[in-house]
Amino acid sequence: MGHLACALLLAIAELQVGARAELRGGEAPPLAGQAPESAARSTVQPEAGLAVRSHAGQTRLHYGPRLTYRAPSHMGAEQPLVMHFLGAEHEQRLERGARVLGEVSTSFGDVDYTGLSQTLGPSQSTLPTLTRLLTLGGSTALEVRELRRWILVSRLGATHQRPLDESGAAPVAGVALSQSTLVDLSQTARHALSRRDELTLAAGLSDQRLSSGLHVLAVEPGAGWHRRLTRTHTLELRGGVVLAHAIAHPAGTGAPTVASPVGHAGLVSRMRPARGLVVDSEVSAAATWFLDPVLVTSLTRGTVSASISATFRRALTVAASAQLATSLSLTPQPGHPDETLVRAEIPVRYRVSPRFSVEVGGRYSDRGQHLLASAVNLHQRELWLYLQLVAGTHARVY
Repeated sequence: MGHLACALLLAIAELQVGARAELRGGEAPPLAGQAPESAARSTVQPEAGLAVRSHAGQTRLHYGPRLTYRAPSHMGAEQPLVMHFLGAEHEQRLERGARVLGEVSTSFGDVDYTGLSQTLGPSQSTLPTLTRLLTLGGSTALEVRELRRWILVSRLGATHQRPLDESGAAPVAGVALSQSTLVDLSQTARHALSRRDELTLAAGLSDQRLSSGLHVLAVEPGAGWHRRLTRTHTLELRGGVVLAHAIAHPAGTGAPTVASPVGHAGLVSRMRPARGLVVDSEVSAAATWFLDPVLVTSLTRGTVSASISATFRRALTVAASAQLATSLSLTPQPGHPDETLVRAEIPVRYRVSPRFSVEVGGRYSDRGQHLLASAVNLHQRELWLYLQLVAGTHARVY
């Protein structure tokens, strides 16, 4: 019986392999806080995965290292930067339209300025002076669909992040990253009011701790409305409030209790102006609350963004996007750290085959002080021209 089970398992197992290679040239700071300098980077990121599918679900395991070669190399180090990525995802379909989703992931290794800005995300305006980083994360969610046009989603997640530099401090003069642990629980209910309208009710609870001593408990109730205006345009509105209380906080980190309004407004469009041509666009504005592990304080950040992409016959895609993010506080933070981030990107992607694509383009970002400061002083310019190759394939395992 055991041999039969193994044979059935192997019959539906699929080996997946792929690789991403990128060559870019331009300028960027070697580390956060330093002046931009001319540089070249080449990155190779292979990945191998195993997907196992059954009638009721599927599981995928994957691993891939990212190797980054630099010229000039920082502090005379000739070896490449190596970042490891591991993960697993599982989906299990239950009865009556319900399903369970779960995922765990980790990344650890070396980061430069570009890798750090990608890892910490677009909300992080002040970057730490850091060369090695560990991130652990995982979540599980239960989705139930067949409840009189309601879709209920319950989610529990956790994330842990810490610097791997010796002693957890900045290796050179600069700003350090606090070790952070976040546990969050959320419940979302979506209801189809009509063919054009959908109502969303949501509630979230999060517990976040920083190694600096800051410990914050936050509750976020909210509601949203999704309206299909026409065949090509969709309006998305969300609003709510974050009530955050500092259970413990070091001196000088601000008020122990914060009430912050949050929200999102976006217009999404899809047009087909000609045969074989699809144009997607989106404009949005948002206010979000988060706990900053670098500045060791809670922040409400405003973001405005716009993007457009044109795809011809599913093979050629030309796109452009831009974003401005900044603190919504009325006064700058003490010491005038970076609180404003601007970025833009123009990628051109050609899909040579289902398993191979080529992309060229440009990326730009910069960081500066609060918009109400006496001088915003954008000083962390990152400007790249790049060529990227992406390949992937899969094969059944018998």
